[in-house]
Amino acid sequence: MKKYFTSISSFTTNHPKFTTSVLFVFIAKAAISIFTPLSEDFLTTGVLVAPASIWAILKTDGPYLLWILLVKGTYTIWQVLPVNHPPVESMVGFWYFIPSFSSQLLIFMLKAPLLAFDVLCALAIYKIAFWYGGSQERSLIASMLWLANPYATLITEMFGAYDVIVVFFFLLSVYCFLKERFPQSAIALTVSICFKPYPLIVLPIFLIILMRQKGLKGVIKFALTTLILTSAAILAVAIYAWRIGSLIDMFSYYSQKGSAYFIGFILESYTSRIGWTIPIQIGTTMVFAVIYIFLMIEFWGQEKRSILDALLGLCLIIFAFSYWHPQLLLWILPLITLDYILNKTARPYPLIFVSTAFLFELIYFSFYFTSHGNSLFFIPNYTPELTGLSNLIYPLYKTPYWIGSPAIILRSVFVSVCVCYLIKILIRNINMLKACARP
Repeated sequence: MKKYFTSISSFTTNHPKFTTSVLFVFIAKAAISIFTPLSEDFLTTGVLVAPASIWAILKTDGPYLLWILLVKGTYTIWQVLPVNHPPVESMVGFWYFIPSFSSQLLIFMLKAPLLAFDVLCALAIYKIAFWYGGSQERSLIASMLWLANPYATLITEMFGAYDVIVVFFFLLSVYCFLKERFPQSAIALTVSICFKPYPLIVLPIFLIILMRQKGLKGVIKFALTTLILTSAAILAVAIYAWRIGSLIDMFSYYSQKGSAYFIGFILESYTSRIGWTIPIQIGTTMVFAVIYIFLMIEFWGQEKRSILDALLGLCLIIFAFSYWHPQLLLWILPLITLDYILNKTARPYPLIFVSTAFLFELIYFSFYFTSHGNSLFFIPNYTPELTGLSNLIYPLYKTPYWIGSPAIILRSVFVSVCVCYLIKILIRNINMLKACARP
């Protein structure tokens, strides 16, 4: 422990500007988290569920179980602090927030784990960038770009989405994979999957790279480790559910919520217009993903270093051609950041990627960002100015006739940038001599 604190002290002494910047960003994020309580998702899976009994949580919260258990533990700590403890409903609800020291402390404490994992993601990005041979300076820049990313702050500290926890364990899995600590990589990926199921999508990338490095034996070990650990986690929840007589309810809830990402977002891609969507049942996303994986298997280079490119390419296909919620974009941002730093990608690429995604979301999910007209980016409408801006943004998702075209244009530009990214990745990694030699 003494050695650990000595290394931290040495780091802060050698990098005073970076340390000051991180401290400033950390304080700013903490302050922002306190004043943005009116997020529907955060209230539903955090604040309002916190007073529930542990048995009720085990019975009904399916795929959100790990996060809500963390929420419950944080709420229990708040209850023993020497502050007032009024009923949660008297302090906050979907459309109101009563500011007080006690209520703001509760909001901060419930978001504190998200802030901690936000910093851990920055550390993981630093470690990955440094492993790739980037200088310490560029690795620090990569971690700061993550911490200072306004979109990441919007989703994590303001929206209160717990996807940042999923992202951290995903990045930890990638880092362990690069270090050839394959059991630890599988464990980290399993934890990520247990929080939310969508990291399962990247499992083929791990297995393809592993097949090239360690052969079939390595693939079987990694896949079995992930499968066994995931099955053990499901079994543990099932035993709890069986003991309280709600096994069927628990699996029914999981199939509705946890699998929604695959059923609604991936297997059924969407051509979007405001007000209506056209489901493409064959799954455009899956078609392009299969083609991409085929190109990897047939023509991809052999380097383990290409795993970041492989993961980014698959994620770009998913976000370009499928339907997704604002919080899900968070798990591709570390890959975009690392690509910018390690491959010196032109600055317009990440800027256009994030800005068009955000503006499209602002239209399509305006009810999210205004709490159905009761907030502006989750800040309660304390002033007439906030109310006016909230009322201006809120109706966007309901007005397809005059706002539909800008939304389609934004989405189209976003898809174009994703495709350009994908072309650059394929050019970097496909062995052209091998491709040309094929009959």
